[in-house]
Amino acid sequence: MDTLILVGALIVGIGLLIQLITAKWSWRLGGYYTSNNKPLSLFGWLLIIIGIFIIVLKAKMNGQLG
Repeated sequence: MDTLILVGALIVGIGLLIQLITAKWSWRLGGYYTSNNKPLSLFGWLLIIIGIFIIVLKAKMNGQLG
């Protein structure tokens, strides 16, 4: 496995962990997700997006994606 893809996966994992920590469920209207800390949650989403971008870009450069 390429190390840059591994770094991207670790970044996604950290973002998911941040989302897990800041999650709060509201049970009105069947339940929906809210956050206890909006800036930290936004940072988590940003890490997830950046990590996925790194993984896809590196896989495309390696010729692993069409």
